[in-house]
Amino acid sequence: MGTITPINAAYTQNLAFRGNEETQKQERHPFKAALSVPLPGSGEILNGDTKSGLKHLGISAALFASIIGLSKKIIKPNLEIGSFIPKGAIPKLACIAVPLLAITGLANVATSIKSAYKGKENLFKEA
Repeated sequence: MGTITPINAAYTQNLAFRGNEETQKQERHPFKAALSVPLPGSGEILNGDTKSGLKHLGISAALFASIIGLSKKIIKPNLEIGSFIPKGAIPKLACIAVPLLAITGLANVATSIKSAYKGKENLFKEA
């Protein structure tokens, strides 16, 4: 008859179940998220995510400048103060571009708030 030998220690494996591992709570930053409402990107810069914060600031500045430029060059010269808006006074480009720029700006603010609230995420986590 053969003998039963113990399993070699090199072949043992450890199993980790989801209920047994400790989970780290991700830190939230509601104050920094609130700072991103009037000035998108400011909360991210305070969190240390300067690259993303500057990206959101640049997008906001470009959108703001575009809307101001459209209103000064296209809409304002065609209207008189106190008068009704005559048909054709506002070009179709402005009717399409301004709402699209506003929606893009709101999406930028929402993304900045979310990013500032969650904080800087570590993309290269240890396995």
